Amino acid sequence: MFARILFMLATVAATALPAWAGTEVWTNEPVYQGVKANAPIPTWQHILNEGGIDRAGLCVIASNTANGLYQDVPEFRDGKGSAVWKLAKSREGGYYPEKLEKLFRDAGLKTAWFQAEGDAKSLCAVIEKYNAAGLPVGVTMNYGEKYGQAIHHMVSLIHIDKSLVCIVDNNFPGQYMWISRAEFERRLIDGPTGWVVALLWVKTAVKWAVIAAALVIAAGGAALMFAAVVAFVGLALRREL
Repeated sequence: MFARILFMLATVAATALPAWAGTEVWTNEPVYQGVKANAPIPTWQHILNEGGIDRAGLCVIASNTANGLYQDVPEFRDGKGSAVWKLAKSREGGYYPEKLEKLFRDAGLKTAWFQAEGDAKSLCAVIEKYNAAGLPVGVTMNYGEKYGQAIHHMVSLIHIDKSLVCIVDNNFPGQYMWISRAEFERRLIDGPTGWVVALLWVKTAVKWAVIAAALVIAAGGAALMFAAVVAFVGLALRREL
């Protein structure tokens, strides 16, 4: 079983403040200094984190539900009325890769999806390829200034470039957090590695850049874990990625 369990809710016990904690900029729109987010999830599609039956948080599910709403993924169109969300609410919270895979399978998720673990540089290269194609990505985060402490959390990354990253945090819906890419790379690692999740679906025609990114990841070796990507030929014939 993977050691990391993500369960972050807004109320947490205090721990030491990281020495590298930096400056965040929060905006009401997915725009900062003339930069518009590549996958600008509107505020009405933000999903507030909740707890499972044990009250442990569902940040992983909240992030992917918001992403799915924005991407118009069929299984997530009902938001908190979706089978994935309702099943997660009926179970214990706190997620790791194997548990997420089981939930998606049990909920009948048919849309292709992808997850990977690795170091910050490797994962950021992957995230960048997907986000450049217009996809939000679920990413781990080990710190946030609004928490004032170390955390174990997943959020929605909606923009990454050479200098800036924009995040939608499911504990603070309705806002957008901008940080430097260097700081994001520090925050991405939770335990020994970071973890990213992407739903391989877009509203428009298939974007081969996203498929190419998946192929790069598949060839990436032991540094990344590639999971649950279905046949690309079938995907190309549908409006999925």
